[in-house]
Amino acid sequence: MFSYIVNADSLTLLVGISIAFGFPLGVALPISLSVIQGSAPNGRENEAIGLSYSITTGLQTLAPMVLVWSTSQLGVAAVAYGIAGVLLAASALVFTATRIYHMESDSEEQL
Repeated sequence: MFSYIVNADSLTLLVGISIAFGFPLGVALPISLSVIQGSAPNGRENEAIGLSYSITTGLQTLAPMVLVWSTSQLGVAAVAYGIAGVLLAASALVFTATRIYHMESDSEEQL
């Protein structure tokens, strides 16, 4: 998808690609803010949202630095395989947790 930005030859195409990239992020923000607000203790919603923004901004600053450093030390292929491994492990963890949750809820329904 990023290769489309490089090959965009008109402003309208570049704007369309930017909207396609930004829309999923923009849609997720209000949803995540409402989840944070709903799970925060009463009277501490602002602290929870502020902490969320601080962590997000810190990660947005730190992640590119870590990726550039690791790519310069290990190479592009090693970093790409590493990221793929982390995503695979995370999806396996979510799959396992979801499966356990459904197994527990099914056993409670039978009681």
